[in-house]
Amino acid sequence: MHRLLALDVDGTLLDPTGQMRPAVRAALARVRAAGVTVVLATGRRLRSLQPLLADLNFAGALILNNGAVVLEVPGPRLLARRPLPRALAREAVEIIWTQGCQPLVYEGVPGEDRIFTGPSDRDSPLTARYLAVRGLEGLVRWPDSRWLLPGDPVEVGVLDTAEQIARLVVALGQDRWRTIVSRTTLTPEGRFLELLERSCSKGAALADLCAVYGIDRSEVVAIGDNVNDLEMLEYAGLAVAMGNAPPEVQAVADWVTASNAEDGVALAIYRLFAGRL
Repeated sequence: MHRLLALDVDGTLLDPTGQMRPAVRAALARVRAAGVTVVLATGRRLRSLQPLLADLNFAGALILNNGAVVLEVPGPRLLARRPLPRALAREAVEIIWTQGCQPLVYEGVPGEDRIFTGPSDRDSPLTARYLAVRGLEGLVRWPDSRWLLPGDPVEVGVLDTAEQIARLVVALGQDRWRTIVSRTTLTPEGRFLELLERSCSKGAALADLCAVYGIDRSEVVAIGDNVNDLEMLEYAGLAVAMGNAPPEVQAVADWVTASNAEDGVALAIYRLFAGRL
């Protein structure tokens, strides 16, 4: 019996316009009412997820910042945090700055949860759009790259074109941090580069959470659409990829549901939990 359902948010739970389709909303309400533990697992920080949580009247566990932060709401109650050491974060910021890009440093502390970045004239068009949509609250701008970070952040990110991100990955190297390059829902040509502590992933966070809740991985269903969902899908007893997921994500899934424009999450829920809804 499946006891826990881990759901990615953007590209999975939400449709291509960033909204929740009525069929998905209804299926999610029914599976929660049936007593299944629903966990939202996202690359977002807590602040940017708050409108969705309020809309769903959500209470339960969240995996945030691609696994760097695990907490329960309401509260919030912090369950786990995998920070990127401040010295490494500063080193990454300097490399990103010298490559002509805008660093985004995520604090990942409930109650603060700020983003630190440079002056607005350094923003790429994609960075400016991202900050306008998700990042203005809790945004701290510094005049240059010499930032005074308050403790160890959970993530350093960059939003830019695929070509610029590819050059930046080479400049940064991949031996000191976990590197994720994923598509962004803001624009098809954009990419999101994220640097995290080496052991950090949605899968590792899900394993930590299951240990707290006393749930075996065989009792876990995970649904996702992007490369940052790979470890979560690999950990779950049953993995479902969205129809809009790239081939490398679909390849690790047990089966593929419809896309996020076609109520894929709802179809998966009714198939997996048919006898309980």
